[in-house]
Amino acid sequence: KRKANVTVFLQDPDEEMAKI
Repeated sequence: KRKANVTVFLQDPDEEMAKI
């Protein structure tokens, strides 16, 4: 899966919010 970072969080908050 994609790396969890700020850029990805801003692009896909629903996807990364669970991890960040």
